[in-house]
Amino acid sequence: MFRFNRPYHEPLQVSFRNALVTSYVAKVVATVIIVLLGAMLVLFFLFASTYFPEFGSTAAGFIGVFVGAGISALVSIALQSDQFKAQALRSKKERIYRPLYEELVALATALQENPYPWQIGFRLIHDEDISESYPSFSIWSEISSDGRRIDVPDWLTKAFDSFLKELSEYNDSYDKCSEFVELALCNNLIQQGFIKEAKGFSAFSGVLRNDFEETSTAGFITMKFVDKDAMRDYEKKASQLIPELFRKYSQADCVNELRILYQFSILVHLHWLTREIKKILKYIDIKYESQDRYL
Repeated sequence: MFRFNRPYHEPLQVSFRNALVTSYVAKVVATVIIVLLGAMLVLFFLFASTYFPEFGSTAAGFIGVFVGAGISALVSIALQSDQFKAQALRSKKERIYRPLYEELVALATALQENPYPWQIGFRLIHDEDISESYPSFSIWSEISSDGRRIDVPDWLTKAFDSFLKELSEYNDSYDKCSEFVELALCNNLIQQGFIKEAKGFSAFSGVLRNDFEETSTAGFITMKFVDKDAMRDYEKKASQLIPELFRKYSQADCVNELRILYQFSILVHLHWLTREIKKILKYIDIKYESQDRYL
């Protein structure tokens, strides 16, 4: 199942707000240190000017130089810190979050147009069989392989890792369940005396979608009939027989489990991840691009 530490209801801004709070605390600490050092230096020069009057004018000059340098250093540190943070987030946006969002949206669109595909790719592009046509989400494997994942928050890393495990589970379950339905359907037609063998079952996605009411084909690429009479008998009964068999197998345990995995794990978590990445992109745009508030 899809597990990660960060709960669904936690606002996304909390993760970034924590980073901002940490930055502000660091600035406050630096300011306090500078103020304390300045106060100590002022006291020292006051003491020196009291007991050693000849140092009065020199002390005043040193105090002015120190205060000016301290203010300048503090402003410089604050600006550099925010600029560095903004540059880092912009880099993450283009290197990590935008590619993730684009592939998540593309995958959601593909699954909407073609539900229950026979496979969902998630490995590196060069490890996939590009001659086959199926939806793919390979960007997270690329991010993990080239080290970009170290710049992704831990809760999001765990979420994507879990999502890929679900895709792998779906692919394995689809293959096993498709083989089960193919064997059961083939054996049924053999037992009824229609065929000797059948190969290349391609109608399993229709079984998953319950899209077989009007079908009259068993979905096999090749079917070897017992004889011509058996073939004619099959053709007469197919329009009623095949939907009945598909309806029966569509309620098999493995089929129902695969539907649950697809609908309530893969689709739900795909939409959740898409929404979270969109929030991150929006946050970066608002905080560090549309406004210059922290620069």
